[in-house]
Amino acid sequence: MMNQMLSDLTELIERETAELRANVVRELSVFNTRKSQYLYSLDRHFGSRGIGRQRLEDVSIEKLEDLRNALEENKAALMKHIQAVREITDVIAEALSRADSDGTYGPARGGRGEK
Repeated sequence: MMNQMLSDLTELIERETAELRANVVRELSVFNTRKSQYLYSLDRHFGSRGIGRQRLEDVSIEKLEDLRNALEENKAALMKHIQAVREITDVIAEALSRADSDGTYGPARGGRGEK
């Protein structure tokens, strides 16, 4: 059961990474929800009582290594995505700043009380 859960989580993370790299990710929130569900299940499996010897023996080291590798690749892809979003945000902010400073949206002149 635990090995299957780890495999499924690894597959989900690899799908998210692939979509990020291909720049076709549609809903990061869907991936986040699914990952949260898996983390909840892992927490319930190991529980607050700690990892028992039998439960630890049920977990394949290979599956854990696969998950760790998938998480490292996912982190790198997410960091690139975040950097791209920041760059786009900077471009938009700069364009808005230039638009404000060119007088286009300045205060109206000749209104009431102005000479």
